[in-house]
Amino acid sequence: MSDYKKTIDSQFKQFDSKYAKNKYLQQLEERTNIPKSYLVAGLAGIYIFMIFINPGGIGGMLSNFSGFVLPAYYSLVALKTPGGRDDSLLLIYWVIFSFFSVIEFWSSCLLKVIPFYWLLKTAFLFYIAVPSTGGARIIYAKVIDPATSRFLENTSKTNSVSASASNAAHSAASKVTSAGSHIGAAASSMKKPDGISAVKSAAVSATNKTSDGFAAAAQKATDVYDQAKSKSSGLGDAITSGISSHS
Repeated sequence: MSDYKKTIDSQFKQFDSKYAKNKYLQQLEERTNIPKSYLVAGLAGIYIFMIFINPGGIGGMLSNFSGFVLPAYYSLVALKTPGGRDDSLLLIYWVIFSFFSVIEFWSSCLLKVIPFYWLLKTAFLFYIAVPSTGGARIIYAKVIDPATSRFLENTSKTNSVSASASNAAHSAASKVTSAGSHIGAAASSMKKPDGISAVKSAAVSATNKTSDGFAAAAQKATDVYDQAKSKSSGLGDAITSGISSHS
């Protein structure tokens, strides 16, 4: 018994030292002549007692408020600190907290089936919210991960397929851009004697490089260049008109 009392006294002294410069607790201590640790412990005791007796049905509100404030504080701190360890624990907590918010739609039934539901919930949320307890990691490993892993595997496969399709689209777009550059360079060489051959060669190359969706565009360019070859004048204008009409 004496060891237990020494442990509590040690915790109270650590609390007083840690918050010695807190102006609000300091003012409260000066007005009441009660140490900060005793004041906080007394207020916490009253708060828990109100959840326990649930006067006027306010136990649910007090439980949810206590389950929100401390994790919200930790979340704001985590946003300003590097690393993802605390982020993972807080994500686990908010998943569990959200689950409680959903099932408490039937709170009247829960209060009838589970005695002291709000008090038990408050203790459980405190257990998974405080990082030193490791409660969030245990609940995730024992409950959440086994229950959701098979659904997340399907999601991972879907994301992989979407990523592959996106990469293929980017690759096709790059090929079209490259083909357009070659055609443009060949078109600019129309003033040279061998310009017609260069243009047609570039168009055929574009047809081979593009996928099915872009092959028709390259073929159209080839037809335009063939028309240009059959004419003795206005070759550059014909090519420009054909490409503009396709785009």
